[in-house]
Amino acid sequence: MKFASPFLRQTSQFIKQRLKPTKHRKTLGYLAGVALTSFAAFGTVMAPAQAQTRNYTPRLKVQARGRTTIFGNAVTTCSTAPGAFNSANCAAARNATVTPATANNDFFIDYIDIDGDASTFNSSSSTYTFPSANSGFNIVWAGLYWTGDTSAGGQGGSTAPSAASRSQMSFKVPGGIYQTVLAEQLDTSGTAASTRYSAFADVTTLVRQGGSGEYFGANIQTGKGTDRYGGWTLIVVYEDDTEVLRNMTIFDGYLPVSGTDRTATISGFLTPQAGPFEAAMGAFISEGDVRFQPDEFQINNQVVSDANNPSNNFFNSSNSLYGIGIKTNTSVITTPGGPVLGPISRNPDYSNLLALDIDIVEALDTSGDPIIPNGATSADLKFTTTGDVYYPTAFFFSVQVFQPVLDQNFTKTVTDINGGDVFPGDVLEYTITYQNTGNDNATDAILTDDIPTNTTYEPDSLQIITDPDPTFTTPDAPSDAPNDDRAEFDSANNRVVFRTGVGAGILNGGVVPFDDPNVPGAVDDTVVVKFRVRVDSGISSFPTTISNQADIDYRGEFSGIPFSGMSDDPGTAAQSDPTDVIVSEPQDPNLLLVKRITRVNGTATNGSTDLAAYVEDADYPYDDNTLEPSLTGNAQFPTPDTENWPNTTGSTSSTFLIGGREGGTTRPDDEVEYTIYFLSTGDVDASDVELCDKVPDFQTFVSDAYNSVPAATGGGVGANRGILVEYNGSTLSYSNDDDGDTARFYPSGETLPSACDGAAAQTEDNGAIVVNLGNLPKANSSGDPATSYGLVRFRAKVK
Repeated sequence: MKFASPFLRQTSQFIKQRLKPTKHRKTLGYLAGVALTSFAAFGTVMAPAQAQTRNYTPRLKVQARGRTTIFGNAVTTCSTAPGAFNSANCAAARNATVTPATANNDFFIDYIDIDGDASTFNSSSSTYTFPSANSGFNIVWAGLYWTGDTSAGGQGGSTAPSAASRSQMSFKVPGGIYQTVLAEQLDTSGTAASTRYSAFADVTTLVRQGGSGEYFGANIQTGKGTDRYGGWTLIVVYEDDTEVLRNMTIFDGYLPVSGTDRTATISGFLTPQAGPFEAAMGAFISEGDVRFQPDEFQINNQVVSDANNPSNNFFNSSNSLYGIGIKTNTSVITTPGGPVLGPISRNPDYSNLLALDIDIVEALDTSGDPIIPNGATSADLKFTTTGDVYYPTAFFFSVQVFQPVLDQNFTKTVTDINGGDVFPGDVLEYTITYQNTGNDNATDAILTDDIPTNTTYEPDSLQIITDPDPTFTTPDAPSDAPNDDRAEFDSANNRVVFRTGVGAGILNGGVVPFDDPNVPGAVDDTVVVKFRVRVDSGISSFPTTISNQADIDYRGEFSGIPFSGMSDDPGTAAQSDPTDVIVSEPQDPNLLLVKRITRVNGTATNGSTDLAAYVEDADYPYDDNTLEPSLTGNAQFPTPDTENWPNTTGSTSSTFLIGGREGGTTRPDDEVEYTIYFLSTGDVDASDVELCDKVPDFQTFVSDAYNSVPAATGGGVGANRGILVEYNGSTLSYSNDDDGDTARFYPSGETLPSACDGAAAQTEDNGAIVVNLGNLPKANSSGDPATSYGLVRFRAKVK
């Protein structure tokens, strides 16, 4: 009689696998955090945000023991070339010793290029020494600003080499090579076509890598000729435990100051109640000329000045820190509070930057008296002029404060409890840590944390790991219920609430003492709390980001002023950012099976039927190396197609998938050999694979078919072996019994294992073979790895 071999339509009919997706554990690095609020996204981007003039807004607000500093240089100066406009007075103008011709309007402006690098058309440098040896030193944030005018200046000037490239510049850190930095923010003086511009990029990572040494700025797009300028500056915020606690705010924008005052207000701080303290302001300004006046900088409507920045001509093309001009040989600068900065230097070190200002000044009035009073909580800044036109690009305000700070080291991390990638159904544990790094105790400290979208709070997971209250035993596991201990799950608002500190109770937060890093042996009053959530199983879009950020509210013990803060993810360079995890689409293993008849009565030829040839079934997509995407979504063939069968070319030839779908004419007592080819093609490796195939109708299993083939280890001595497996270069036979090897035959009437649950039912019960294939790595390409594919054989005699 003639019969067709049953071939496999769906993997699940014959295979049962325990799905064990491979996971990769996340490693979170830790950076020293500071109490700050960021007002813009950070990181280099391909397309900068653009604005046609932009009012001044905070980019960063920091409260930390540390300092904000500024350094940079011009990339343009007056030309000394013979025939250049007013070249005879250029040298004196560079030194700011000639009057009145000291403005960029008075000279042919040309490029500075000091680096000896053919790839740059302008360049300059500034050398800065950070106090990196001090306790707690850490660069928190670094912003790179550059500015220019891409149009041609007067007296035969020329345009910038590539005005369209003004949103990028070349930047080199100590010990490094030039890198192209792309602007995140590009501002112009009018319309998008305006030629005066300023640009900003976050370079925190680069400056952390560079540390102390010589920084270079180059290839800033600006024109040549009269009334042109160009330059760059770095504003850097760093932590340093030897410094006092400061509130530091960085602003940027781009508006002309010309008859209209420009103002900004800083708030959210408390200066010491008594005694002297430091307050300072720094700025990066373009088009502030020496000979055009008056222009003023005011704090609280009082004019600020120092030795290098006169009260009536504050923005005068100078580079100075606390009244000391930055030259090639500037050794150290003593700050008003006592710590020294430096050594600091510039190359070149022209006293007159010809339309650029890079300065830090102390907040003193014209009499040298402090402007900011004790107990102040805000300050008003104002830029004015009646005789000049200038463009503040970036400026900062720094003031010593007296207050608690719970969000300097306010971090939040997340751990996937079962490790690796995050999938729907996984449990995430959040750990929140904070301490008081200010100089006043915090009272009524209450932490709240909304349960993030796409997750559900895991009941009874609240934990208080550490707390400064000596009467409170930790670790503690508060109940979820309200009004019975120091924490609860607020189901009405879908959030967790922790009340921590000395004396915290069921309704009120406690006192969190401040930890002074300068006091040896000070008690560590760090607070650590934890809770868990479960990722929702109904997520349908991947990848999905789960974002979460904790909030803390507290008051100053001395002042009673309320403060608040948000947690930071210490695993990212950004500050005060949410803690994110990515939910991945579940990755499933998959096994493709192709079943063929390969011999009848021990030969590969049965009459006119060639059982040693490759036969591709046009109705079955998985028995070739041709991808058939048109089958996607087909309910009959839901499994992804493959092109990874070994020794197979498209759908035309194969020396692996040989055999016939039909065996030709057979008679009673003929022996038919069945071969099942398998290939692991899933997203991940297949684990604990068991293959089951039932003996076809009207046939009986041949128990001794492969007794002459080398036996696999573990089988019974002298036992018949009716199952053959080719895998990873070996061909072995397996006994039919339930002994020590990994295959067996289940006779008629015996209960079959679960691996056979999906196998198609037969008209009669002739038994089944079951082979445990173990773990099969996924195929990466055709025949790779060799452990991703193989075959199983058995024989049956026609009744």
